[in-house]
Amino acid sequence: MLDLFILPTSLFNQSLTDVELYEEIYRQFDKQVETFLGGTDEKLNSNSEKSFFVPSNAIAAEYGEEIRGIDLVVYVYLCLLVFNNQEITVKLDINELAKRTRIKKTQLKHSINHLVREQLISESSRSGYYTVLELELLLG
Repeated sequence: MLDLFILPTSLFNQSLTDVELYEEIYRQFDKQVETFLGGTDEKLNSNSEKSFFVPSNAIAAEYGEEIRGIDLVVYVYLCLLVFNNQEITVKLDINELAKRTRIKKTQLKHSINHLVREQLISESSRSGYYTVLELELLLG
C-alpha cells in the first residue's frame, strides 16, 4: 500500500529557508498523523488551498537516516513538480530550486545524486529529468 501525505502547493512560495521548509514539511506530516490516529473530523486542508501528495516513504527514509533533511526538501519539490506538470518525469531546474530553498547548487546536486542512490527517484534518459518512483507506481 502506498501511503501519501498532503502539502500545500504554496509551500515553496513562502521564502522559507531549507530548515524552515523541512520543519514545515514535518509540521504538516505530524498534523496529518495526529488527525488520522486521533480519529478527528478535522479537515487536513481546511482553507481549501490547492495541495499535492507526497509519498511517505521519504519521511520513513529520513527517520531511518537513509536521507538527510535537504534530501527530503528536494524530494518534496520534485513531487510538487509532478503535480504541477501532471507528468511522471519532470525537469528539475537547479537554479529555480536554489532560489526557492536557499540551498547551494552543489548541495542540491549532491542531494539529487543521493536520492537516486537511495532509489527514491530515478534519472531519465533526458538530461536534468527525474522520476519520483513511488508516484510512478501511483500515476503511471
